[in-house]
Amino acid sequence: MNKKLTAKTQYLNPNLTESVTGFSKAFSISPENDDLLLRKGTIYAVFNITGNSVFDPTLVTKVVEDVLHESYYQSENISPTQSLEKAITDVRDKVLQLSNESISQEEPSNNFSIVAGVLWGNVLYVVQYGKGKSYLMRMGTERPINTVAEGTFSAASGVIKDDDVVILCSDQFGQNYPPERLLTVSISEQELKAEEACVLMKFIVDTSFTQNEAVDFGMENAVKTPAPNKLLSNIMDKVKTIKLPKKHESVRTIENESPRAGHFGTAQSQSIFTDKKREETFSIRLKSPNKLNGAKFKSWMLVPLIFIALIASIYYTLKTRGSSPADTAVEINTNEVLSDNSGNSNEPVQGEKDEEVFYDIKITDGQAVPSSIVVFTDFVVVSDKETGKIYVSDTETPKFEALEASFPGLTSIINIGGKLGVTDKEGYKVYDLAKKELSENYKHEGLGLTSAYTTFVYSIEGSKIMRYSKEKDDTLSGTLWGQNDEFLNARSMSVAYSIYVITQDGKLTQYTSGNKDDLTLKGDFGSLNNPVQVLADIDFDNVYLADKGNKRVVVFDDNGNFVKEYKAQNESRWEDMRGIGVSPDEKTLFVLSGSRVYKAVL
Repeated sequence: MNKKLTAKTQYLNPNLTESVTGFSKAFSISPENDDLLLRKGTIYAVFNITGNSVFDPTLVTKVVEDVLHESYYQSENISPTQSLEKAITDVRDKVLQLSNESISQEEPSNNFSIVAGVLWGNVLYVVQYGKGKSYLMRMGTERPINTVAEGTFSAASGVIKDDDVVILCSDQFGQNYPPERLLTVSISEQELKAEEACVLMKFIVDTSFTQNEAVDFGMENAVKTPAPNKLLSNIMDKVKTIKLPKKHESVRTIENESPRAGHFGTAQSQSIFTDKKREETFSIRLKSPNKLNGAKFKSWMLVPLIFIALIASIYYTLKTRGSSPADTAVEINTNEVLSDNSGNSNEPVQGEKDEEVFYDIKITDGQAVPSSIVVFTDFVVVSDKETGKIYVSDTETPKFEALEASFPGLTSIINIGGKLGVTDKEGYKVYDLAKKELSENYKHEGLGLTSAYTTFVYSIEGSKIMRYSKEKDDTLSGTLWGQNDEFLNARSMSVAYSIYVITQDGKLTQYTSGNKDDLTLKGDFGSLNNPVQVLADIDFDNVYLADKGNKRVVVFDDNGNFVKEYKAQNESRWEDMRGIGVSPDEKTLFVLSGSRVYKAVL
């Protein structure tokens, strides 16, 4: 019987106001595809933050979920425990920078705690940082999960059984609602205090599968590992007899992990969730029920397929290069600096990459005076502040077309969650490029240089940065986020946790929680000369600067360390640099210079 383990969850979260000095939140995170789910599992977590700062729960929760998702699922460490610890460290560092206060009158002193679990196959891994509580309920009895401490972290792992219930909660919730009380009272979210949050997970064995896969815990048959000297011959025997499925078939064995060793042990020796009796060691096998007419697959069958693919690839490459006009391709020189964690860097490694003229906006509109550019996964957008026109092209097929709608008094365009954010004299609008229609329209006159982050809109107005909330009556409600004379006539602003601003005199500054950070750009990159745009994003690994005076794009990490720079071989092409855009996956750079858009692979 094929079986898979799933979890039914219930979240108990308090009702929170927009500004609090401390709160807790329970949530879960699933990866975006089935492959990551099989390799990394699902995250369940509860965090708590307190201190002398005022926090915005929506913003903090968004940061926690985004950083935890990005750091954990991008980790190459095979150990779920070590991957979780690294992800939690990244979350802590980001969250402790966030405050809803405009300018703090005292040094921030905040505390962050989190308890997180990952269900991977039939094993649950739990990692705790700071205060928190976790419990296992099995066969009518409940007991704390005994995590093993090492440094600031404590961890546990163990095999989960059918009908097990696991509780993760904040420290205050655990004190007020221990498991024996939790089972006997009905709790409404209105009754919960700000620092009381909990997630309950009931695990069940499910016998339903998707069309293409089934998960087998192998309860009837143990998996045997072949001896090293027979491994190769056994693999070849398997290849000769395997039946070709529609999707790649893989076999994995997952056993219980030592709480701190970073490798896999047996359930008998390492399980912390069970009694001292020996537990079964389970295995996971991914199966594909669809077969190709029952035909046997021979390894030599791959040879003609590989040959055909090679010929097609060569033909496509030659055709693509041959169809481009001779004047549309130039070389781009890339200087890369390899840095270690200490901030020391090696000598730049010289390399070359192809760069091409993507499009000339004047082909679409001879009167256009392009001013800024934004890049999406499927679209490239260019705006003209003088006319309020916006031009949109597909990223693969360069052909810009003007939107039917125009935006008089246009000041800013941004990528906000895959949609186009636009600021004009009427207020702030969100345009759905796929549907070609406005999805949001907020009235508010006087917005200046604008950026957005989560549900908030940030605007530089004189010497102030205002933060606006979106109201139900389609208006914006503003509060002072920060004030400094450096904001006067700022050239560019971008928000990703912190707010990056290029000042009137061309300096890059960084502000967090309304306070100026000590940002120092480090590395052998020379000096900036008339930078016109800073580009940062919560999902980016780096910060990008359009250094117009040096006709280049300079890349730094979020600590200010120089990473690399991009220049066109014919430097005169980028001498009228007006803006830059980077694709969400950070693989493609677009440069707006004059009326032309240039494209380079990063």
